Amino acid sequence: MDKINATESDLIRALFLCHKERGDLFFAHVKTGASWVRKGCLHILDGLGVKVSWSNPVFHGYEIKISRGDFKRDNKYKEYLPYCTAFSFVCPDKMIAKDEISDTIGLIYYRENGSLRTVRKAAETKPDTDLFNSMLRYLVYYRTGSDRQQIAAAISRVERERLLRTKAEDDAEYLRKTLYKLQDDYYELKHGKEA
Repeated sequence: MDKINATESDLIRALFLCHKERGDLFFAHVKTGASWVRKGCLHILDGLGVKVSWSNPVFHGYEIKISRGDFKRDNKYKEYLPYCTAFSFVCPDKMIAKDEISDTIGLIYYRENGSLRTVRKAAETKPDTDLFNSMLRYLVYYRTGSDRQQIAAAISRVERERLLRTKAEDDAEYLRKTLYKLQDDYYELKHGKEA
């Protein structure tokens, strides 16, 4: 297997594009609280994808690994779990095997063409309320100054919904025409063609 030459920035960009396509928010290098927090208590997630939903929000944390050595010597990812409702490793294609990480942790491969492939979906978990709120306050206080990403996510959601509605309308029109054709065919079979 050839090694994929990818940087952390490449993987962050791929995650950003993936979340943007879904109409989600994405933040890179998310602190889990205030910068002045006692040493060892502040963590920085490589990425955080946010599914915007009142009924089922998802705060998907990401740890990016671009080398086997970094993956093997770094166990700090366990400290990120209380801040997320889902957590995944993102790495170049096949760099980490599924059996090297817990079953609850997701695994996403970055492929040579720049796309992402989910090898294992992250299990949904319940975050620690106090820690989670600390990270949310950081996002609100320091990362929402620009509305561009939120506007882009909203536009993407509206466009996706418009496409789905158009497809549903097209499908309904096709079914209506098919039904009329079947009714005409049935009438002709039952009553014969009029001369």
